Amino acid sequence: MGSPVRGARRRGRRRAPAPAGPARRGPRRAGPRRRRAAARRSRTRQRRQHQHGQRDRAEGTGVDGGDTQQQRPGQGEPGDQGTGARAEAEQRASRRGCGQLGIGPGDRVDGVAGRAVGRSSGPPSSRSTLAVVRTGCAWRALPVDFPPWQTVYWYFNQWEQQKVTEKILPVVRGQLRIAEGRDPEPSAGIIDSQSVKGADTVGQDSRGYDAGKKTGGRKRFIVTDTLGLLLTTMVCSASVQDRDGAKPILLNLYLRTRVRFVYADAGFAGRLLDWAATILQTTIEIIRKPPEQRGFTVLPRRWVVERTLAWLTAHRRLARDYERHPTTSEAMIRWAAINTITRRIARGYPATRQQKHTTPSTH
Repeated sequence: MGSPVRGARRRGRRRAPAPAGPARRGPRRAGPRRRRAAARRSRTRQRRQHQHGQRDRAEGTGVDGGDTQQQRPGQGEPGDQGTGARAEAEQRASRRGCGQLGIGPGDRVDGVAGRAVGRSSGPPSSRSTLAVVRTGCAWRALPVDFPPWQTVYWYFNQWEQQKVTEKILPVVRGQLRIAEGRDPEPSAGIIDSQSVKGADTVGQDSRGYDAGKKTGGRKRFIVTDTLGLLLTTMVCSASVQDRDGAKPILLNLYLRTRVRFVYADAGFAGRLLDWAATILQTTIEIIRKPPEQRGFTVLPRRWVVERTLAWLTAHRRLARDYERHPTTSEAMIRWAAINTITRRIARGYPATRQQKHTTPSTH
């Protein structure tokens, strides 16, 4: 063992500089980190070029696949140049939004991500949004197989501003109803509400407490047809009563569909029935529980909308309300409904629950 003084002197001694050798020839070889970073930048650049090319093709052809010029309302009239320009801009935005998903009003949908037969499957952002809704992951936690989360969230906002999901939902719903032997447009609906817990991202302006369900958060109102397919939805504070929260969603139903007969539970009874019959010319029939009922019993008509709520909450993003704005929560519900309907169209029949596996007894 050496002396500590000598060891200290040895550690403090400076190393002599290396002798100067011949100059290195050729470019310096990049290390593994630089090569991986360059590969990531190249993939990102190629992906953005692919997305921009699809957007340009969607803007050029539109959802109908043609470049024909149609006479628009107000076009050619002296006093309606502004109205015609605004209508033309709205139609271009609508064609661009639906064209990015590859879905048109007359297309037949096939596949989980809303892919139209005979068209491209659209940008990966639609599949990324469905991955967020189905798995419940955060935007920033998207796997590396998908585009950057900023790109996906940008497409999500753009599509909602152009009301793309509100235009896709009636298309796929009509296709499924035709496949089931029904009329594309329903004539009767079923309304119900669901109170869900709100995460810490839900603001106080849209958060409430449902004393009946003992749940703090938000309340979802949905209207479905008799097959359980979503017609319209609305999200508000959980403290709103059912008969009060049903008015805006029934008004939206009146404006968007031809449904004039709605089934509901006892929570919607009262003055709402007279208001709907007077203002909306809509009849609401209350399905009440039998007086002798004890425990759970499947009630006619009402079980359909309860099953739809179960379909929606199977998407983990909807197991709890994580959205800052109620409109974003409504968009997530529409994405979940589109996912459910398109999967059923592609499958060709309703899904069946997997039976529980039982190990055979050895005795």
